[in-house]
Amino acid sequence: ICLAFLCSFFSLLIIRILLAAFCQGFATDLACWSAWGERVNVTGTSAFYSNDYFCDYPPFYIYVLGILNKFTTLLNLNVHAVDFINKLPAVLCDMFIMALIYITVSRLHGKKQGFLMSVIFALCPIFIYNSSVWGQIESVLLIFLLVSFLELYRKNYLTATLLFAVAVLIKPQGLLLTPVYIFEILSTKNKRTIAGCILWGYAIFMLLSLPFSPAWSESSGFWAFINALNPLWLIDKYLTTLSSYNFFTVNAFNLYGLLGLNWVSLEKLGIFSDIISASIIILAVAGGGYIYFKVKDRASKLFLSAYFILGFLYTFAFKMH
Repeated sequence: ICLAFLCSFFSLLIIRILLAAFCQGFATDLACWSAWGERVNVTGTSAFYSNDYFCDYPPFYIYVLGILNKFTTLLNLNVHAVDFINKLPAVLCDMFIMALIYITVSRLHGKKQGFLMSVIFALCPIFIYNSSVWGQIESVLLIFLLVSFLELYRKNYLTATLLFAVAVLIKPQGLLLTPVYIFEILSTKNKRTIAGCILWGYAIFMLLSLPFSPAWSESSGFWAFINALNPLWLIDKYLTTLSSYNFFTVNAFNLYGLLGLNWVSLEKLGIFSDIISASIIILAVAGGGYIYFKVKDRASKLFLSAYFILGFLYTFAFKMH
C-alpha cells in the first residue's frame, strides 16, 4: 500500500505540474498574483496597501507572492513561466492534503482506507482544475484549515487557533468557520484555555500583519510601532473585501447562478439585501451550532458543523465567487 501511495502521489504530482505548465489559467487573478508580488518588493510592506491600489487579499499570501516574485525576477522568467510558478503553491498544497488524508485515515482505519480516500481526493476534477489549471489558491487556505481542525480534534486548542489565524490571513473566507472554533473552545469551560486562544490568536494575527500597517510610512520610531498596533486598518481591509462584489453571485455555481443571477447587482434589493444576508448568516451559524451540540461523535460534530456552514453559505449567501 505504501508503494502504491507513493506511485500515485508522484504520478498525480507530475500530472498537476504538466497541467499547470501547459494550461492557461484565469488571467485576471494570475495577473494580480504577479502584480502584487512585484509591488510588495518595490514599495515594501508598509506602503503596499493603498486607497488607490486594488488588492482584496489579506497580508499572509502577499508574503508568498513577494517571495515568488523575487525568484521569477532573479531568473528573468517570461509571463508564462511566471504564471506557472504562481500556480505551484496551490499545486503543492493539493499534494500535502493528499498526504495528510493518507496519514490521518491510515491511523484511524488502516492503510487501505487511507490510500483509497487520498486518491479519491487527488483525482477530484474540481481540485485539479482549480489549482493546476485555473491557478486559484483555495488549497493553500484548505491545508491550514484542515491541520487546524485536526489539532482542534486532538484538543491542541492553542495550535489550532494559531493555524486558524494564519488561515484567515490567507483568505477572508477562513472567517466563515469562526463559529466552530467558538463552539469548541468555549465548550472546554477552561478560562485559561479560552484566554490563551484569544490572546495568542490575536498576537499571531497582528504580528504577521504588523509590517503591512500604513503607520510605518506615516510616522517613525516608537510611535510608528504603537500606531501599527492599531488593528483598525486591517478591520477596514476585511470589511471592504467582504462588502465588495456587490452581486448575487460572481461565477459561483450556487442557487443564484442556477437562477440566472450571475453578475446581477444587489442594488435591486435595496436595504433588503443586508437583511437577507444577515438572516442567511444567522441560519448558517444556528444550523452549524445545532449539528455541533446534537452530534455526539467528536470528529463528526467538528467537521459536519463546518461542512454545513460552508455549504449553506456557499449555496444561499450573496456575493459568492
